[in-house]
Amino acid sequence: MSILLSEKSKEFVNKNNISYLLIDIIFIEEPCTQIYDPKIEIIKNDDIEKFENLEKVSGNKITLYLSKQFIEIYGKLNEYQLDIGGFFKKVLILKNIDPIIKNTCKI
Repeated sequence: MSILLSEKSKEFVNKNNISYLLIDIIFIEEPCTQIYDPKIEIIKNDDIEKFENLEKVSGNKITLYLSKQFIEIYGKLNEYQLDIGGFFKKVLILKNIDPIIKNTCKI
């Protein structure tokens, strides 16, 4: 398992002194639709102990902690491609993973 950073994400990580990230899932439910979308959160150095029991991947001076829910839905990946997303507020995103959209109605 490896971590690949785009040039923009490298700049963002260096500028913001980021060393630890949590990859989790955002779950959205609307009529007839369930959406599972990967989400990346920055972990502060002071909070790192809370995540030590999670699966982790290290590389490129970054450690990614994978939530149990993320692993259940997406599994472990060979490569985690980080990039920058967002229009006004820039955030880190997983470039090589798409949201999972499930139709829950039988129409």
